[in-house]
Amino acid sequence: MAANYDFQTLLSLNDFEILIRDLLSRELEIELRAFSEGADQGVDLRYSIDPSNTTVVQCKRTKSITEKKLELEARKVAKLAVVNYYLAISSELSLKKTDQILRVFSRWVKRTEQSIVLLSRGCPRTGQNSLEAAYR
Repeated sequence: MAANYDFQTLLSLNDFEILIRDLLSRELEIELRAFSEGADQGVDLRYSIDPSNTTVVQCKRTKSITEKKLELEARKVAKLAVVNYYLAISSELSLKKTDQILRVFSRWVKRTEQSIVLLSRGCPRTGQNSLEAAYR
């Protein structure tokens, strides 16, 4: 059984972004870059070998996320030259919320595995049984 982590109490916002950076860099076999805290235009992590091949990751360490907030993030992403987009979120997602995310970000995302990195129950993208195993 996968562990259940409460990232709101375990990690600062910056630490959560660094965790996502390390996990996704390993998973995608690229080097994602993290940026300093502050207004980020919808970009917490980025990989860019040239303007036509940009991967953007938005990290949300939150207990819940509203559709209004998702739409705000999508408007930010629309202003960028994004080829691959990932939303890393620490909260549990219902089927309705997952479908909402896919709809709001449909311009950049074609399937759930590409868009949503859910860490509160281990690290399903890597098939690991626990976050510790995925973070070795």
